[in-house]
Amino acid sequence: MTRKTSWIWKGILDGLENFNQGTLWRLGSGKEIRFWHDIWVGDIPLKVRFSSIFLLARVKQGAVCLFRRGRDGARHWDVKVKRALSEVETEELQELLEVLRQGAVLTDCDDVVVWKSAKAAGFTVKKGYEWLRRGRPIQAITGTKSREIWGCKAPLKVKFFLWILYQRRTLTRSRLVRWNSGLEEACALCGEEAETADHLFTSCQLVRWVWDHMKEASGLDVQFRDLEGMWRAGKQMRMVGDRSVKAKMSQLLVPATVWAIWLSRNQVIFGGQRPYAENIWELAKNLIIDWGNYCVGARGISFQTDKLVIP
Repeated sequence: MTRKTSWIWKGILDGLENFNQGTLWRLGSGKEIRFWHDIWVGDIPLKVRFSSIFLLARVKQGAVCLFRRGRDGARHWDVKVKRALSEVETEELQELLEVLRQGAVLTDCDDVVVWKSAKAAGFTVKKGYEWLRRGRPIQAITGTKSREIWGCKAPLKVKFFLWILYQRRTLTRSRLVRWNSGLEEACALCGEEAETADHLFTSCQLVRWVWDHMKEASGLDVQFRDLEGMWRAGKQMRMVGDRSVKAKMSQLLVPATVWAIWLSRNQVIFGGQRPYAENIWELAKNLIIDWGNYCVGARGISFQTDKLVIP
């Protein structure tokens, strides 16, 4: 990875590395297993167990089968190094070769990756999750905010957007202008201040009007001026341990308003529409009703004189 590698890709690779620590390979032909990096003989990768030899090895990325030389009846393991070895290094190389002679037999079968768990041979999502935790609290893996975002009843694409917003990676104009100096930085809705994430979703004058109406409709505390305050307000609407329809609906208020703001902003930029706070508010109300019907299963949700009514 480089400094320019996206944070999403870095997260995927980090997760893959953690996952791989819970797996090992069952040796077959040796064509799929990385000799130094995978766990296939013993409980740790050979690059860790024989670190001195790995640093001196000429081939660090080859498959297991590439380290097996000779023909039938005269095949042997061949680990080439860059220079002459010291006495200690020679002993380590001999130990490596002995481990290979005793515990590594190539066959014509395919290599198979298996889960380390001794209680059951198969892999399940639960076992993978337990491995990632390994005694750590859930907050150490995902964080409280992550659970709130991915656990709400909004559509998946909206959850993904909220997660991007929480990471402050949303492509607002202030962020885009860093890469293209020809772009206009002013907020697409009010045109008065730079379009940062904090401004667009919490302090823009049009957005403030929408949040004020959401407060009147639902009782949501909207006395915030930045994203941190917005997340805290959303958390207050979360009724811990309450799985009722009202509790689930309460979790949709912030996501629906944020999504309505983002869609309206894009309609102004790409659709040429004029920005009106009333349009954002109507869209937010429609999203809450639609998500309540299709994601929560709540029927009969409505706004009566701008008051949210949940049967």
